[in-house]
Amino acid sequence: MEKEEEKENVNYLKEINNENEKDFSFDSENSTIFEDDLENEIITNNSNLILSISNYIEKLLRGKTINNNFNTSLMNIFYSEIIPEISIIDYLKRIIYFSNCEINSLISSLIYINELIKDFPINKHYIHKLLFTCILFSIKYNEDLIYKNDFYCQIAGISLKDLNLMEHNFIVLLNFNFYINPQIYHYYKLKLEEEFSSQSS
Repeated sequence: MEKEEEKENVNYLKEINNENEKDFSFDSENSTIFEDDLENEIITNNSNLILSISNYIEKLLRGKTINNNFNTSLMNIFYSEIIPEISIIDYLKRIIYFSNCEINSLISSLIYINELIKDFPINKHYIHKLLFTCILFSIKYNEDLIYKNDFYCQIAGISLKDLNLMEHNFIVLLNFNFYINPQIYHYYKLKLEEEFSSQSS
């Protein structure tokens, strides 16, 4: 059943790319998303939380002072020379729609990102690839439904070679420490909920 679902998603991605005569890719000057208003049950039921995650990430793009002891060479793989046109919230929806990832993986990814930016400032050249890698690792670490990397790289808009290297560098950057304390997780979830409440009021 899972293989059929993966095959269906792969075929849909190929149809989208064929109709537009180009791939969704960070390496293209015309990088964009082709499908509009992606919706599924996860996106619909968690629209407020997804918006809060997007807003939270946008705030992180303000940058910080780099730690001179930080191994910046490991971050090079996450750099995109051309900033993707796709917005953070649309990119999140794309990832959720095609990967069927759970919301807890998105929240966990924010914790990983925050851990990394303690030493390294991120900007719009880094955020898409870094975000995808954090979400992908959260999926693999926490969820039961996992696809192959050649499927995930189509969602991300990158090559399989780059995705594999991104995963490797991500693991090294975190010093192989992937455990997230439940209290920290719930703290982030609460902050995201407060973020939306404050914007709605």
